[in-house]
Amino acid sequence: MTRKFTALIFTLFAACGMLAAQPTGDILKEIKAKHAPDKRTVLYDIQVDEYPSVAVVTGRTTSKEALDETIERLNAKFEGKKLVNDVRLLPDAKMKGEVYGVIDIAVATVRREGNYSSEQLTQLLMGMPVRVLDDNGWYYVQTPEGYLGWVAKRGVKTMTREQYNAWVEADKVVYMPTTGWIYEQPDVKSAHVTDITAGSIVLNKGKAKGKFIAVELPKGRKGYLLRSDVEDFEVWKKRRPTADAVIAEAKNLLGTSYLWAGTSTKMLDCSGMAKTVYLLNGLVLARDASQQCLTGDIIDISDKDWTKLKKGDLVFFGSRRVTHVGVYIGEGKFIHEAGLIHISSFNPEHEEYSKHWLNQLIRATRIIGTEDSDKGVWSVENCPLYNKQ
Repeated sequence: MTRKFTALIFTLFAACGMLAAQPTGDILKEIKAKHAPDKRTVLYDIQVDEYPSVAVVTGRTTSKEALDETIERLNAKFEGKKLVNDVRLLPDAKMKGEVYGVIDIAVATVRREGNYSSEQLTQLLMGMPVRVLDDNGWYYVQTPEGYLGWVAKRGVKTMTREQYNAWVEADKVVYMPTTGWIYEQPDVKSAHVTDITAGSIVLNKGKAKGKFIAVELPKGRKGYLLRSDVEDFEVWKKRRPTADAVIAEAKNLLGTSYLWAGTSTKMLDCSGMAKTVYLLNGLVLARDASQQCLTGDIIDISDKDWTKLKKGDLVFFGSRRVTHVGVYIGEGKFIHEAGLIHISSFNPEHEEYSKHWLNQLIRATRIIGTEDSDKGVWSVENCPLYNKQ
């Protein structure tokens, strides 16, 4: 048999799929890279067990498109075998329609797995909406910016679509001071119902005695807040940030201690601080610094020329990848959470000058004015999860 003829036979067998097929693992990797490149926002956890006459596909995913492509490609690969699809597409049917939720405690911690020893990923504030996707004794939720993780059931009030839409349309207020209390009675000397942090949302149940309003939490707990401490939600959600307003919120947090995954005004991490000061001004940012640096308008600072920056810009730091973020406040200075929230400077003439942070400066983005324009920044007003479903 000539070499040319052998090559021809090889080509024909390959075209007919009679050579070794693409490994199953490679197919799954390709689909994951295409539909779920960031596991923080899209779940694709699928496995295939192969037997002589059947292949069984198991796991979970939040992407119908990924699941559809998986089944299509595996059917082609295992032609002649029975393919059993046991993948759970989330939200899971066991939720029985209660696939929306609202946080009922001051700060709910989101974890990688559904147990208290698992790594903290982020936090959610009282009144913050979530999608509820799964239940293993904890709830698997997705946050307004798309982040995925597990939350203890105690912290979430699950709702059907109808119940959730009623919550969206209800009269609500937003708590604005850094931290405080909801009181049992319209009296600051009365017992506490719960603590509360800036950006928390509660139902407005009307005026009460003196300087107070009556409020209600998602699971029905009732109490009182000072009217001077809250803003009408319908007014607040229409806020659009100015640089000075963002910087004022950041400076109000000076001295706040660091907490990995923290996003409440009690304790924060670096991206949690950036996210929080923008949220208090009506914008929903991506959760992590490595996500935030891909949003808004990118500013070319490859030459480390910080004079290109404007107040309110996000500045990012790292060596080979982004690991830290701060908010630029002008004149070469930026505010950031590193141990505690403080001000540093790129300008050698300043007392706050840090050669380390200047050397680490690798990226900057402009957030103000980019909301609702497919650049990864939502206004609260137009963020899908803050609206009727």
